[in-house]
Amino acid sequence: MLLKRFIIGLSATLALAAPASAATLVNGSFNGTLGQGVVPTGWQITNQTPDTNNVNTNSIGVGGGNYFTAPNDSNDGGTWVGIAYTSTTGEFETIGQTISDFVVGQTYTLGFEFGNFGIANAFNFNNSNSVTASLDGVVIGTTADVFVLSPEWNTYSVDFVAASTSALLGFSLTKDFRSYLQIDGVTLTTAGTTIQPVPLPGGLIFMLTALGGLTFVRRRSQG
Repeated sequence: MLLKRFIIGLSATLALAAPASAATLVNGSFNGTLGQGVVPTGWQITNQTPDTNNVNTNSIGVGGGNYFTAPNDSNDGGTWVGIAYTSTTGEFETIGQTISDFVVGQTYTLGFEFGNFGIANAFNFNNSNSVTASLDGVVIGTTADVFVLSPEWNTYSVDFVAASTSALLGFSLTKDFRSYLQIDGVTLTTAGTTIQPVPLPGGLIFMLTALGGLTFVRRRSQG
């Protein structure tokens, strides 16, 4: 009986130690309808008027205008979201998505693409900037600055440990530099393993195994 209970307990421990699944991210490709002050399904506007754009967009963005640099498609393709930051016009655009199935203690990897094409209009959003990712307003990672307007996309990834089962994943620009950057191809996957339950000390496992063996021998001698 004792050995049987030990085996059942060990099986339960191994089950608890199994890797957790990735948290669910909706529409990381930002597939949606073009528009100013519009974000694709699965995402929410958390401040002001971010935009859904693509390579052919010429009149969507901060107050309308054309891209300073004609962009290439991202590796993800299709549409993407543009966000601006400048105190000149009071712009600080942010987007987010609530992730509701994090596993506390699990390490996750957040990845995304970002570009700096700028917007040519009355205010000329053509300066360098970087993208900051946060969970419930707490910064988990910031990209390098994109100093030169370019049609190319950059990639970024960061590992973080989930502190709660539900949190708002948010994106914003880092500095008040009159900039307009694009984000696409957001991914969220598990990295590493979950925090493991505290294992039984090796000596205790050996003792329980030996005790089980003695019980077996005793039963045989009684038979």
